[in-house]
Amino acid sequence: MTTREAAMSEDERQRDERIKAALEALPDRTYRIFFLNMVEKMSHVEIAKQEWMFVWQVRRHMRRAIRAIAKAR
Repeated sequence: MTTREAAMSEDERQRDERIKAALEALPDRTYRIFFLNMVEKMSHVEIAKQEWMFVWQVRRHMRRAIRAIAKAR
């Protein structure tokens, strides 16, 4: 492994840690909605029905989560 590859791996590891910390800092409901959409592959409509909320509220939570991740990168 070259020095550049080792440095890139370290940078990637640090970035992953920042993203993980940003996700852990999200409010519980925002994290749950993000998880359902990104991991469970549920649509915004499905999440809204499950969580007893409007679709626009699901979108707002997703926007918050995505902004937190983008800021952490």
